[in-house]
Amino acid sequence: MRLTRRSVLALLVTSIILTRANAAPDTPPPVTVAVLAFDYTDTSGEVRDQTRAHAEWTQRMATDLQSGLTASGRYRGIGLDCAGKPCTPGAADLADLAAQARTAGAGVMLFGTVEKQSTLISWARVRAVDTGTGAVVFDKFLSFRGDDAAAWQHMEKFVLREFLAADIRP
Repeated sequence: MRLTRRSVLALLVTSIILTRANAAPDTPPPVTVAVLAFDYTDTSGEVRDQTRAHAEWTQRMATDLQSGLTASGRYRGIGLDCAGKPCTPGAADLADLAAQARTAGAGVMLFGTVEKQSTLISWARVRAVDTGTGAVVFDKFLSFRGDDAAAWQHMEKFVLREFLAADIRP
């Protein structure tokens, strides 16, 4: 059987129509989430100075949360530039940070605090706010054991899983 141009064109158009008809419904665009570095407080009284390690872990946590949110496809994680100052609620006004996040295109801002209570126990409070309304859209209080990179990564993965499960939309 010999195909004419008209037959080939008809098959091509039919194929395109069927492909679009069977395609997944339009998915909403990813929600942009500004992820701030976490504030950190050590009230343990431990003699060993881990200031540098804690600063690295809090910054890495923000970066990894941004990456994890983006990898989900439902969110686009971004950071904020606070002109050389820490971009944390403890170092800047939360409303100003939310306005900066909104200007950067973020509908949600994720932030938190970690406190080391003892050599074994730390806790974290993680929140997210809608940058347009200021409403809290995510709020978790958790404790975790250990004060090393592995313990922090475990806590970070938990926060990411919980945030993704909440399916936050501003």
